[in-house]
Amino acid sequence: MLRRFSPITWFILLLLIAAILALVLPPAPTTLHTLHITPAVYRAAILTLILPYGVIWFAAFYAFDMLAKYARKIKSAREGEPFARIARSVGIMAWGLALTTITSLVLNSIAAQFHGFDRAHVIINNYIALLVPVAAFLTLNTGTYRLVNMAKDRPGRIGSQILIFIYTAVAVFFVYFVMHNHVRNNPYRLPLIPLITTLIIPYIYTWFVGLLSAYELWLYAHRATGVLYRHALTRLAAGLAIVIAAAIAVQYVANTYASKTNISLSATLCVMYALLAAQASGYVLIALGAKRLKMIEEV
Repeated sequence: MLRRFSPITWFILLLLIAAILALVLPPAPTTLHTLHITPAVYRAAILTLILPYGVIWFAAFYAFDMLAKYARKIKSAREGEPFARIARSVGIMAWGLALTTITSLVLNSIAAQFHGFDRAHVIINNYIALLVPVAAFLTLNTGTYRLVNMAKDRPGRIGSQILIFIYTAVAVFFVYFVMHNHVRNNPYRLPLIPLITTLIIPYIYTWFVGLLSAYELWLYAHRATGVLYRHALTRLAAGLAIVIAAAIAVQYVANTYASKTNISLSATLCVMYALLAAQASGYVLIALGAKRLKMIEEV
C-alpha cells in the first residue's frame, strides 16, 4: 500500500507541476495583447511569480497540516469534529490555490491553440474559481457554527449590525464594478442574467458565510478559557478573516482591471504581489494559531 502523502509533499508536487506547465505551455494571445509583451517576457514574468506563489502555497498547506494535526489531537473531545471541519476547509483552500492555477494554465494554453475556445476557457476558469470558496467557506461555517453553539454564544446585536453594514458596502461596490465592466468589457463573458444568478449571487452569499464564520470563531476565541488558548484561537480567526478578505480583493481587482486596456506588466505584478502577500500573511497566522493550539494540547 502506498504511503499517504503529507500536505507538504503534495505542495511540492503541485508547485513543480505548475512551474513546468507555466514554462512549457504557450501563453494565450489575449494575455500577451493585454499586457503588451512577448512570449519570452511572459515566461520571465511567470518565473518571478513562482517564488511568491510557492510561499503562499506552502503557507496554506502548512496551515492545513497544523490544523489537521490539532484536530486529530482532540478528536475524542466535543470540539474535535468542528475543528476537523475547519481544517478540512483550509485544506480545500490550499488545494484550490494550486488546482485553479494549474487548470488555468492548461485552459489558457488550449485557448492559445484553438481560438474558438477563447470565451469558453474564461467561463470555465470563473466557475472553477467560484467553486473553491463555495466548498471551503460552507465547510468552514459548519465548524464555526458548532463551536459557538457549544459555547452558547451567538453573535450580538451590535457586532451583527457592524458585520452586515461592512458586508453590504462590499457587496454593493462589487455589483457596481461587475455591472460597470459588463457594459464596457464583460470580463466574465456571460450574459447578464446568468452572470447575476450563477456568479454574482453565489459570490456574495459565499463571502458572507466566510466572514460570518471568521466572526463566529473570533467570538468563540474570546469566550475560551485560558490566555494562551484564547490568543491561539484569535490568531486563527484573524488569519481566516485575512484570507477571506484577500479572496474578495482578488475579485475586486479582476473587475477593476478588466475595464483597462493599457495595463502595464509592472503594475500587474505589483498588484499580484500585494494580494499574494496578504493571503500568505493570513495563512501564516492560521498556521501559527494551529501550531500553538497543538503545543498546548501536548503540554
